[in-house]
Amino acid sequence: MAADRRNQFYLREYDQAFRDVFSRVIRLRGEEAYPLPKEIPTEPRPAIHTSQVTLPSGEALTSEPFEMKVVFRFNLSDMVSGHIDAFTASADASGREYGEQTISQLLKYSGTISEAMGNAVAGKGRRFGWLRCPGQTVHS
Repeated sequence: MAADRRNQFYLREYDQAFRDVFSRVIRLRGEEAYPLPKEIPTEPRPAIHTSQVTLPSGEALTSEPFEMKVVFRFNLSDMVSGHIDAFTASADASGREYGEQTISQLLKYSGTISEAMGNAVAGKGRRFGWLRCPGQTVHS
């Protein structure tokens, strides 16, 4: 039986190692672009559970887990040829997207808590000054 050329050199360990390295790089690049999330203590968990905040009334406000999808694009021939710049550029773009999604979810959750506690204010659609993509200009 002929070997499938696409999987000829496939090893599960390499696949897992790439995922591990990629995940670390994306998280670090996201934290570099948006440093706030790394200041929030986290604890690895084997399962994702809902978050809960107890309001002053004693009522529990729960938040369901959310899904984040980050696209990572690269040319396989660049990787095979050792053109690490292609990987770095993709990791930078994916890291920024990861950071943006993380901040967006964090602000959404914080806003829900603030509204439930009666502490919400209207920003009239304006973005926070610190919540900008690197290189983005602010118009006033």
